[in-house]
Amino acid sequence: MHENPIDNAGRTLPIDNSMSASPAHAPTPLIGRDSEFADLCCRLLDARARLVTVTGPAGVGKSRLAAAAFEAVSGRFDHGGRYLDLHAVEPDGICESTLAELFFATGDITAPTRQDVVDHLRERHCLLALDGCERLLGTLRPLLSTLVAACPGLTVLAVSDEPLVVYGESLIRLAPLPVPDLAGGADLAELEQVPSVQLFVHRTRAIRPTFSLTQENYEAVARLCARTDGLPLAVELAAARIKLSSPQSLLTGLDDDLDVLSGSRSDTLSRHHSMRSAIEWSLARLSSAEKTFLGSLAPFHDLFDAAAAVGCTQKSPAQVQGFLEKLVDHNVVQLTECQEGEVTFQMLGLVRQHMLDWLRESGDYDRVMAGHSRYMLAMAEGAETRMGGPDQALCLDELRHYCYDIGAVLRFLVDTKNYVPVVRIGISLRQFWQICGLTHEPVTRMEQGLAGTDIPWQIRASAALVLGELLISMGRHERAERWLRAAQRDYEGLPECVDTADCRRLLGLIAYHRGDLASAERLMEESVAAFHVAHPDGVPAAALRDLAVCKLALGDLVAAEKLAAAAYRGFSERQDRRNAALVQCVVADLASATENFDRAERLYQESLQVLSALEDLPGCVACLEGLAAVFTRHHGRHTESWRRAVRSLGAAAALRAAVECSVPWVARTDVERVLSEARERLEAEIFEEAWAVGLGMDLQETICDALTPMQKLLVVRMQQYGEDNPLTSRELEIAELVALGLTNRKIARRLGIAEWTVVNHLRKIMRKLDCSSRVSVANWMIKLQSGNDLPL
Repeated sequence: MHENPIDNAGRTLPIDNSMSASPAHAPTPLIGRDSEFADLCCRLLDARARLVTVTGPAGVGKSRLAAAAFEAVSGRFDHGGRYLDLHAVEPDGICESTLAELFFATGDITAPTRQDVVDHLRERHCLLALDGCERLLGTLRPLLSTLVAACPGLTVLAVSDEPLVVYGESLIRLAPLPVPDLAGGADLAELEQVPSVQLFVHRTRAIRPTFSLTQENYEAVARLCARTDGLPLAVELAAARIKLSSPQSLLTGLDDDLDVLSGSRSDTLSRHHSMRSAIEWSLARLSSAEKTFLGSLAPFHDLFDAAAAVGCTQKSPAQVQGFLEKLVDHNVVQLTECQEGEVTFQMLGLVRQHMLDWLRESGDYDRVMAGHSRYMLAMAEGAETRMGGPDQALCLDELRHYCYDIGAVLRFLVDTKNYVPVVRIGISLRQFWQICGLTHEPVTRMEQGLAGTDIPWQIRASAALVLGELLISMGRHERAERWLRAAQRDYEGLPECVDTADCRRLLGLIAYHRGDLASAERLMEESVAAFHVAHPDGVPAAALRDLAVCKLALGDLVAAEKLAAAAYRGFSERQDRRNAALVQCVVADLASATENFDRAERLYQESLQVLSALEDLPGCVACLEGLAAVFTRHHGRHTESWRRAVRSLGAAAALRAAVECSVPWVARTDVERVLSEARERLEAEIFEEAWAVGLGMDLQETICDALTPMQKLLVVRMQQYGEDNPLTSRELEIAELVALGLTNRKIARRLGIAEWTVVNHLRKIMRKLDCSSRVSVANWMIKLQSGNDLPL
């Protein structure tokens, strides 16, 4: 038993062995915090962790977690613990003696000094929990620093919106609850396991007991949980509004007004009853300069790095570093460490919405957005050259990451009638729009921008070229031609240049897409000749590639091969992997035309791997369609090859619709031919099933399917029938068709083989199965399929 400690004046200080003062027991479970709860409890019971601070953004549930941990572990301390909520303490005029009186009842000692508290606690093994430390940091820091150093049995649990910055402090930065991955397409069962969704459903059922996740509402619930950033306070306030609303209508209201997330004491344990008040509480401790800097970062929709912050704010790197450190400490900006070791930052969506509202109210919104626009323009123009070189993949990743920001900038610039930057961004990102299939908005914004009267003619002409190219990929040939003719008029009377040559190339592409191969060849040859005059370093590889495609369609294989080889060299020298892969598709078509199917299939698969890694969706579509045609010509005797071709073409059709990418006339003819033949080779139900499967596959599934060797497909198909099956793959195909009631002649036509070959295979099947008739073979096959639960 510990003896009562004696203070410096010889006074005996009392020991209160029943000193435990716990917060009120929470009436709701702690959802989604199992790992954080275990971590905090372990740290509090670790004698080496003397000061543990739980910090995090407003509404993240710091007090709730700390109270639960205190309740769980305070009994493990010999002298218990004390939990103090400092939010009610006014910071003005607070002194150490006042805090000391709050920490412990010290008997007849009035106005205790720091030393009195040290003497009181020196021999005690106890837990002191302090909630709301951020308002009293100036007084708490020296006091806690002394207590922790002088009292070996004391453990302090601090709850603060920012770190205490005391030596030996162990930080737990509490992050929001995990939210649904909206891009991942989680189903209902997966969604029910997401912590933010679990909290939302639990709190909603408290006021609407019949509420449940359904096929009709689960997507809206997923979006709502993501929209609230997974902050428990925001999720609980959203759940409280479901009493008289729906998740979808709440989402719509939240987009317009942050105050939708407000409630009363009955809705949450938090002292904040609205997200706006919680956010304003956090922002109140920022200086004017820090809040202004934070506002300058509000246009970033997602993660950004320090270089982006420098570009937007036009402050020095050292200044930006200092501001970011402060904002991270205040938990109004979140820090994330990437796999490569780089550090990025993010503002939670609700904080961002509040800051954008503040910028509009203060009249600073246009100034901040203008700075954001300047940075995005600089990034776009820097990306133009990087897109065609060794940094292509990295550049694409960066642009995809900032895609939402770029769209917001384009809309802002159009709304403020600042048209020149709109057009310049559109010109610079011409390849990016095509690769990602995001052509609709930039086309709209560029056309709006070109309505301005202050666009220099050189920029206007270049923009018309880019619009023509984007509209060609969308299949809007008439609009594309109008813009290209407008560009020609701008260049009329000027010496031959690269842009006039490119204009002819694109007009040739329109003719090719329409199936007018003679006009396409003429225009593309004129383009190549013009490039020879205007381009001292040689004809651009894109012009050679397009002419190669046209020559191939016309059947001039020798010229096509020569042009494709030159184009491939040109792109490879620049390390332009994307365009080199697209040229390789042309070479694959050439190999197929000469019936070198092994090479054609290999080249298509190699190209598909490169293009899928770059997430070039239109390029992947072209590969899938070409590979389906080659695959059926190469392996067309196997029914499985037609199933896969239909799956690939179904997936390609879904991708084309998603990215609004048109099919050139030549490619469309090949696709229609393959599908027509597949309908003849496959039973209607099998065809429709394969097409539906293809439509439903995501890109990764589609690529894996397309890259699977034919032999492996056949092995997998046979394994579905079990190891005891005595038939070969071809015999199984014939037995399947017999079970469908097809005659030998129809089976031969379906499989592309001679009728006598079918007869010979059928004899072997009957011998292996000891069957005397086609009916017996059909019954055996039906029984086998039924036992394996296989579709016909």
